[in-house]
Amino acid sequence: MFEQLAGRGSLVLVCCLLQLPAQEVRTYAIRVADRIVGYQVETETPRQQAGREVVEFTVRSLLKVEVLGSSFDQKVDQTWTLAADTRAVMRVQSQLEAGTARVLVHGELGEHGFTFAEQREGALPQVMDPATVVVSPDYRWLWQRGPQQPGPAVELQWFTPEFGNVSKMRVALVAAAREVDVLGKAESARIWSIELPDHGNTFHVGVTADGRTVRYEVPAAGMVVEPAAPALVERLQRVDLTHTIVGKTNLDLDDPTPLTFVKVKVVADATKDVSVAGLQAPGQTFVGTVVDGRIDGVFEIRTGRSDGKGAPAFPVPVGTFAAPELQPFLRAEPAIQSDDAAIVAKARELAAGATGCFQVVQRLADWAHAEIGYAIPGGVTAAGTMAAKAGDCGGHSHLLAAMLRSLGIPARTPMGAMYVPLYGGSFGQHMWNEVWLGDAIGWLPVDCTVGQSTFVDASHIRLAGGVTAFRPQSIEVLDWAPRVTVAAAARRQDAWPWQVGDTVTWAWRRNGQDLGVETMTYERAGDGGHLFVSRVDLAKGRFIETMRTEVGDDGRARSLQAQRDIGEARSTFGVQVAGTSATVTSKVGDEERSEVVEMAADTLLLHNNSVGHFAILAARLPPLAEGAEVRVQMLSDESRSAFGMQVRGGAEVSIELGGVATKAQVLAMKLAGAEFEAVVDPQGRLLRWRQPAGGIEVVLQR
Repeated sequence: MFEQLAGRGSLVLVCCLLQLPAQEVRTYAIRVADRIVGYQVETETPRQQAGREVVEFTVRSLLKVEVLGSSFDQKVDQTWTLAADTRAVMRVQSQLEAGTARVLVHGELGEHGFTFAEQREGALPQVMDPATVVVSPDYRWLWQRGPQQPGPAVELQWFTPEFGNVSKMRVALVAAAREVDVLGKAESARIWSIELPDHGNTFHVGVTADGRTVRYEVPAAGMVVEPAAPALVERLQRVDLTHTIVGKTNLDLDDPTPLTFVKVKVVADATKDVSVAGLQAPGQTFVGTVVDGRIDGVFEIRTGRSDGKGAPAFPVPVGTFAAPELQPFLRAEPAIQSDDAAIVAKARELAAGATGCFQVVQRLADWAHAEIGYAIPGGVTAAGTMAAKAGDCGGHSHLLAAMLRSLGIPARTPMGAMYVPLYGGSFGQHMWNEVWLGDAIGWLPVDCTVGQSTFVDASHIRLAGGVTAFRPQSIEVLDWAPRVTVAAAARRQDAWPWQVGDTVTWAWRRNGQDLGVETMTYERAGDGGHLFVSRVDLAKGRFIETMRTEVGDDGRARSLQAQRDIGEARSTFGVQVAGTSATVTSKVGDEERSEVVEMAADTLLLHNNSVGHFAILAARLPPLAEGAEVRVQMLSDESRSAFGMQVRGGAEVSIELGGVATKAQVLAMKLAGAEFEAVVDPQGRLLRWRQPAGGIEVVLQR
């Protein structure tokens, strides 16, 4: 989830000093291996404000990140005003941008303490005491407030304006003195370890006696921050952090939803508060060890399905959830803003007329799955996710918890890992929900991100009741049930449902509103290959995508060339298949990437925003009996991974196109947790395609 990447825990970097007459400029570089993936520039300028000497401390940073195939830039822009004599913080203005996420925070020292608030509608100001909370743009405070001797960690509170909250941190001294290379010169620094359990992040920082930060490491990401000349950070490369939260396993499943039992051996790093006792949970046992956050052992997970019997009535009767241990799960939190006006209003709207809490949970979880798109990082917090209508698993879980709490139903956000079909089967860091529904049901697990509105499948490994980390080292599935085998789909190799030279057109709509059109021309056939040229034109020309797709007689991938233009921004993508591997390339802006992906020989292509690729699939599938399921493998060029997709035959329907009734069959498709529906005629023509989550519908035009 995104919290692991954001915050000063992964961005506050070391400095090199350039002396200017009245100004100090410090340049910071972020490295992963031999790649420079980000920078930060700090500037300190002496000023006078209202007759008082102050220091204006500005921070400008950029980190180029990719996670699970989603690329985004994380930017921080802050201006701190410090008292010149004591360096006490008088004022701060902070803005964090990460993809579509925006967090703006203003804070100011006043008579009653330091008051800060996120600058969004409905945000409430918070007041803290700088004597008990660390408020600082740098790390020189460690010499006064951090431990000065090795030993147990000291717990402190830290103001993090990037998220507009106060975070708990655990600080321990690693080394009283260590030589650090600073631009070719050895300097002595004291090294501390700082753990942010609320963000699942741990880093090491080295500070000289005069307060300069000269070493910074994020071990989980292999990230080292070190002094650098400004010229070195002028050209950055993007870092893919997927491997830090996703680990490949030995089980290849298209969809983990049916799983009711999983036995899995795990070696992974989490936060240090994870314990053997804490890994025992309803439906989950653990045998093994946990040492300093390193988990090494075997989980057995068994799940059931609740029918909701015994759940409390709704509206919640007075006193139903009055137990003291439930109160933390009914209150607003920095990331779970259950007092946000928009969240409260939507929760009440969705719950109107419900007679039981179980019914409310299902309604809200179904809505979050259908209406909140999946995006990394998305909105991050509940309020941000509501505003952006998009989020990752953390955003989905925070929003559902906030909506339930606003209705008086206790909800929390456990965290750990779950199975994903990425890379032929993996376990990835994940967050979901648990909802307290009384003694008869207990804590009901719910995963609205993947559409499990009243249960979770047995691939969910629960590590903690709140934020933690999942840094996989090795994962082996020892047993699982049910062992459902889905046969590989047979392929048609007869004539395609179009003639060479034909152009088909589909109209794109979202929630009934026209978005634009997609055309696909069957341009060439020969030598067992077929070339299709497509164009997607959405938002009145603001989004244009062109594709040249070459496939074999049975639809298997041969090559792809795609170009995407969003305004002035251009991206290109390519696939070249050779046997059971494909070279996948991309160029986004000035960033180029090439990777070899292993896959089955009969894999089909799937490019984002291409309904034409679903049309090629539909044209090569034989008619399926109602209820019959088959499996096809799809290569996603943007995810750089092959996925198994399940296709289930549905009922025969009559669909009207241009005033003509046409017989067809409904096909239900599920790919990497996403669900689609296709309506296909007996010749294999794709008549209609729909993605329920997001309200997207694409219809063939006669």
